[in-house]
Amino acid sequence: MHDLGPLATLEAWRAASAEQRAAVGIALADKTGLPEEDPVGTARFRALRHGSGVTLVAIPGGVYRAGLTDADLYTLFVHLGDGSVARWDEIRREVALASPRIARVAPFLCAAQQWGDEGPARFEDEPWNHPLGFIEEHLRAHHARLPTADEWEWVAREGGATPWVGVSPAALPLAPRKIPDLDFGKPNGFGVGNLLMSEVGELVSDDEGRSLRGGHAMWQDDLEAIALLCGYRWPLSDETHLPFRIACSLGLPPPDGDPPPLTVPDDDVGRAVRRFRGGQP
Repeated sequence: MHDLGPLATLEAWRAASAEQRAAVGIALADKTGLPEEDPVGTARFRALRHGSGVTLVAIPGGVYRAGLTDADLYTLFVHLGDGSVARWDEIRREVALASPRIARVAPFLCAAQQWGDEGPARFEDEPWNHPLGFIEEHLRAHHARLPTADEWEWVAREGGATPWVGVSPAALPLAPRKIPDLDFGKPNGFGVGNLLMSEVGELVSDDEGRSLRGGHAMWQDDLEAIALLCGYRWPLSDETHLPFRIACSLGLPPPDGDPPPLTVPDDDVGRAVRRFRGGQP
């Protein structure tokens, strides 16, 4: 019997005891036939060693608001805009793929790093770039798949807690090229690295087939960086070389329910957001 109940939602995992979490690790190893590794991240998620040599992190399911919120859009307008309607229209156009929506994610296994980024999977020549044909063959050979766009964002934003941009001290910094000591491979709180700060982005699956997520190479301007991070779709061909990471399903359903309602703080930014919502940017 595989008792994976604490993986149903992020809240269930946080409420689980140490004994219950340890039982999840044992159940995962029994279900997948993969050996356990030490827990990862501040969330202490269970991890397994995949047959390809990469670490797979057991990510709990959840329901969250994907994409950019009104507060994010307003912050972009304030930070990037010059007060002109033309600039506001440009911001709206660039981030159109990041329209807010409710996303439901089932528990799944996610590689801790991009393929070829560490350990036995590392290649000598551009380890992060692979043609689509190689990626598809590799996934089939290892009974794996790409993460979905919603799964990628769920992990990148640590359960939706980290906004793309905004007023929170934990918010993604605009123009990270101005920060010289960034560690691109540093794992986040979920124990997964190379997400928000991947140099060229990575391949995910979505409703339209395949797209890139991430991809701040520190040469884009702020608006381009946000557009890339939030779901820009590059034209892909069989000759395209891309980074990717593997994911595996656990056969569990996504949770029901809705995410908590959005709250707007009663401060200068909050009042500005309310004006924006009322059609007065």
